[in-house]
Amino acid sequence: MIADASHNVVCYATLSMTAVDRSSSPKALSKIAPQQIPGLLIGRLATDTGAAGLGLGTEMVKHILATAVGLNIKAAHKGAVGLDPAHHRQRTAWAAGRRRRRAGRELPAGAG
Repeated sequence: MIADASHNVVCYATLSMTAVDRSSSPKALSKIAPQQIPGLLIGRLATDTGAAGLGLGTEMVKHILATAVGLNIKAAHKGAVGLDPAHHRQRTAWAAGRRRRRAGRELPAGAG
């Protein structure tokens, strides 16, 4: 969760445990992985419309992924991380942001 100076929530995400079937993993991993590969599901990622375009969602996902990697290293656990934007507008906004970053457009200072 990210809050502004007035303690209003401007960005949040939910996390839950999930599993990915070994058959959908790369061949090198599927040979050594258990049938169900444990993972972390990132869901319900949202940013307040007043803070849209500031890169908060991107920063949230980067923080979650960095934390997941750190926990995996500590636990010597190889897992999967998935992003499940449930709403079409979230998927569209995420894809648009990814296209902007690939096109080399600058984000505001301190963002993504």
